[in-house]
Amino acid sequence: MTAAAPTADQEDLLSLVLDSTSTEQLAHQLATRTAEQCTRMLHALKDFLSTLSRKAGVGAPKAHLAMLVAALETTPTQVASVLDLFACSELSRDHEALDAVTASLIARGPQWCEQLVSHLLSRRDRRIEALAPVLHPLLAAHDLPLPEHCGYWAGWVRLEAQHVDSPRWAESFLAACAASGAFAAIPTAAAQHYAETASSALARVRAREGLDDVALLRALLLVFERGDRPGAQRGALIWFRLLGLTKHLWTERARLFAALPGASGSVIEMAVDSLLAGGPDGEPLTGAELTALALEVLPRKEKRPRRAVLEALRRADPPPSPELTDVLRVLAAGTDTMTAVLAQVILVHWGHQAPAAGPRAGVLGLWREPEGIAPEPLTELDDAALVGDEPGLIGLLERAGRGWGVNAMVLEHCLAALVAVARREGPQELRRILAGTGPHHSREILARSLRDFVEGRIEPGTEPRPATTDTGPLSFLTAQRIRDVIGLLGTIPCLLSTPSHTDWSVSWEVFARRARRYQQEGTALMPTDVAIALARLDRRRTPSDLANFAQPIYGRAVTLERVLEHWRTHPARRGDLELMPSRRNTDGRSIMPADQRLIAEGDEPAVFELLGLRNAWSLPYHVRSVFARHELADLGGVFWSPRGGDLIVAPEWESTRLLLPEHPTRPAAVFLGEFLHAEIVEAIAHAGQLTAVARPLGSVLTFGLLALACGAPAQHREAVAEMLLVAWDEERLTPSDLLAAWQSPWWDADWGHGLKPRAHSAARVVATLGMVARAGGLALVWPLLTAIAEELAGADRLPAATSDVLKTVLELLTEVRAAGVSVELPNVTALAARGGSSGAVRAARLVVSRLT
Repeated sequence: MTAAAPTADQEDLLSLVLDSTSTEQLAHQLATRTAEQCTRMLHALKDFLSTLSRKAGVGAPKAHLAMLVAALETTPTQVASVLDLFACSELSRDHEALDAVTASLIARGPQWCEQLVSHLLSRRDRRIEALAPVLHPLLAAHDLPLPEHCGYWAGWVRLEAQHVDSPRWAESFLAACAASGAFAAIPTAAAQHYAETASSALARVRAREGLDDVALLRALLLVFERGDRPGAQRGALIWFRLLGLTKHLWTERARLFAALPGASGSVIEMAVDSLLAGGPDGEPLTGAELTALALEVLPRKEKRPRRAVLEALRRADPPPSPELTDVLRVLAAGTDTMTAVLAQVILVHWGHQAPAAGPRAGVLGLWREPEGIAPEPLTELDDAALVGDEPGLIGLLERAGRGWGVNAMVLEHCLAALVAVARREGPQELRRILAGTGPHHSREILARSLRDFVEGRIEPGTEPRPATTDTGPLSFLTAQRIRDVIGLLGTIPCLLSTPSHTDWSVSWEVFARRARRYQQEGTALMPTDVAIALARLDRRRTPSDLANFAQPIYGRAVTLERVLEHWRTHPARRGDLELMPSRRNTDGRSIMPADQRLIAEGDEPAVFELLGLRNAWSLPYHVRSVFARHELADLGGVFWSPRGGDLIVAPEWESTRLLLPEHPTRPAAVFLGEFLHAEIVEAIAHAGQLTAVARPLGSVLTFGLLALACGAPAQHREAVAEMLLVAWDEERLTPSDLLAAWQSPWWDADWGHGLKPRAHSAARVVATLGMVARAGGLALVWPLLTAIAEELAGADRLPAATSDVLKTVLELLTEVRAAGVSVELPNVTALAARGGSSGAVRAARLVVSRLT
C-alpha cells in the first residue's frame, strides 16, 4: 500500500523547510503569513510532522524545521520531536535561527516552556547534551528550575558556559560543577576561542558586579573531590585558571586536601605547586600538612609533583611517621633513579637504612615504560623510488583495478606516481598512456575519475572546485582529493600528504621539502592535500617558526602558515558516539539494528573551515554505506550507483579509513558497526588497520577495541591484545584511556536485544588484558584490571567471573610490587574478610596476603 501524496498545504510546509535559501528569508515568510494561513499550516503539520522531519535530513533544513514548528501554535510534544541532535547542532551554528526559535518559544509563557523542558529532559541519550543553547534562554527568561541531568550540563559547559555575562550564569556554573563529568565536554578543538570568549565576558562581569570567587572555587574543588574522570578534571582546571582562583587556594587548602584522593594528575601538579609555594605572606605548610601531602602524592605515578614533594620533605625535615617511612622505602627500591635517590637521602637523614634499588629476584620485569617504537620510512613512496616509466605506471594501475576498493597503499602509490609522470611527460601524454590501459573497474572511485580524465570530462589544470556535503560518506573526501589531484596533473610538483613512514605519517622534514617545491614553482596548494597532510603530521613536533610556510592555497584567503598556526593550537575535541533511538516490535526487539543507528561526532579536523571543506569528517556522521545521489553534491558521478538509479553505494574502504590518522573516531564507528552486524572477521581486520595508524587512538577507537575483546570469539583476543600493546609501545594509548573506555556510558546505550551482556564481559576483557600484561604491557592494563577486580569484589552478589579476575590480579601482583607501585584494593580486602570458602573469597585472601 503506497503512502498518500502530500496535500497542497503539506507541500507548502515542505517548500518552507527545504527550499528556503536563508534563515532571514524563512523568518520573513513566516512573519507575513496570515492567521488563517497559520491555522491551515498547523492542521497540515499534525499528521505530516514525522515525514517532514525525515525529509529535512540534516543541515540547514533541520534549523528551518525548528523555526517553523516554533512559530506555529504547536504543542510541547511536537516541538520536542523535532529538536533532535541534528536540529540542535545546526541551531548552535546558526545564531539567527536559534534566536528566532528561542524568541518564539519564550513567547509561549512559563507553563508551556516548563512542559517543553520536561519533555526534552526525559530523554535518556546523548542528545540531551545538544539542548543547552535552545533550553537555557527559556530557563533564564522564565526563571524555571535548573535541570539536574548531567548530560544537559555537559552540553551547557561545551556550548554556553563561556558566555559568562549571560543571565543566571553563576547559578548555572554551580549546577554544572555538581553534575558528574560535565566539564569533560569543553571543546578542545576550539579551546583558544572558548577561553577568549570566556575571558572577555568575565572582564565585563567583574567590572559590573563581580563574582563570588570562593563559592566558585569550592564548587570546582568538588569536581576533583568527587573523582571525576581526568578529562572532566582537565576541563574544570581550565575554568579554575580562567576564573583566576589560584590566589584563594591557600585559605581553602583544607578543602583542597580533601579533594586530593580523587584528583587527576594535572590537578595534583597544580595542587602541589600551589601548596608548596606557601601563603601570601610566606607561611609554609605545617609538618602535619606536608606529611599528609606526601602520603597522598608519593604513591602516585606523576614524577614531577612526586619529586617536588620529596625535595620539600628533604628541606623541611618534618618528624617522620611510620606510614611515610614505608612509602619512602618503596620509592627508594623503585626503578625511577632520581626518585629513588631522593627517597634514600631522606631515609638516611631520618636514621633509617635505605633499601638497595633494583629489581627483585624472581621478577620477569613485565612492568616497564612504553618502548617508544619509531616507524620505518616508506621507501617505495619516496620521490626517487616512484615509478617513472609507462610499463611501471600501467602495472600499478592494474593492481588498483583488481576488485572493489583500492588498497590504501596502492591508492597513495597511484596518486603519487600519476603526479610524477604527468609532471615529467605532460598531462596529454599521460592521457594517452591511460587510454591504453583497458577498462577500469566501474565501481572504483579512482578508476571512474581516471576514466573521466581520459574521456575529457576532467581537463588538466582545473582549479579544485569547492565540494561539500552535509550527509555524505567519509569517502566523499577521498573522492574530492582524487578529483583535485587529477584536475591538476601536470601543474603540481608532488603531494604534501603522501605518507613518508609506515605508520601513515608524514615527517616534518619531508613535509617542508615538498612545500618548498611548491614555493619554488609558484604553485598554490590544494585544500584537500593540506588537510590530509596535517592529519598525518606530528603536532608535537611542529616548528616554532612557521614563516617559511607563507604560501598560497587554491581558492582560500589564508596561507599555509596561517593554517598551520591554527592547527597547532586547536587539537580536535573528544570523539563521541550516539545511537539513534530504536523502535521496537511487540516482542521488545529493536526493529532497526544498532549498526544502522550509530552516529559518530566530535574529533573534527580544526582546519576544515579555513580550507573550505565541509563533509562527514567535520559533521555528525551516520554510519551507513548507501546514500541518495543528492547527498554527494557535484561528486555524485564519481561513486557507483547500482542499476544507474538515485542510490549511491559508498562503502568506507581502507583508503578512506586511513585517510586522516589524527581523527580515528568515524572510521572506528565504521568497524564497530561491522562488529554489531556480526561481521567479526572484517571488524577485527579493519580495527587492526586503523589501530596501526591512529594518533592517538581516541575514546571511540579504544572503546571499540574493548568491545571486540568482550564480544569477539576467543581466537581473536590475541589480535586485539597485540593492537593494544603496540599502540601503547608507540605512545598512542595510555592506561587512563583504557580505564575511561571501560567506564564509558556507551556500554549502557540502546544497543538492541541481547547485545549488551555479550558486549560488556569482564571475564573476556580480563583474558585479553592478561595477554597484554604477559607480553610486557602490565603498566598499560593494571589500572583497568584492578578497577574491574574492585568492581566485581564490591558487588552484593559476586559475579561468576570474580574468582578468575582475582587470580589474574594475584598472578601479576608480584611484578607490580617489584616495580614499586602502590596497590590498594579495599573491596578485595573486604571480600577476603567475609566468611565462606568460595573460589572468589579464597582468591581475595591470597591477594590480601601478598599485599601485607
